[in-house]
Amino acid sequence: SLNCAYLGIPCVGNIDSNTQRLCFPETSVDPRDLKSAKRITKKLLTDTDFYNEVSETALREYKINFSEDVYVKQWNYIKSELEI
Repeated sequence: SLNCAYLGIPCVGNIDSNTQRLCFPETSVDPRDLKSAKRITKKLLTDTDFYNEVSETALREYKINFSEDVYVKQWNYIKSELEI
């Protein structure tokens, strides 16, 4: 789901996965909820506005949570905590 978010490709997936839940809140489902997964997939195929909304959310949330800047800041924080 992280690769899909980076590219803005909607992804239906497991809500228990942090990357799925953060980047695709509208298309996250419980692991055994195939009925909802099918319903969401059909909506993505037929509703252009919904598809675009999911895509835009994914791109935005990827940038907020997983971009290179966020990664570097996190590692700088970890490094500062390890220094004596």
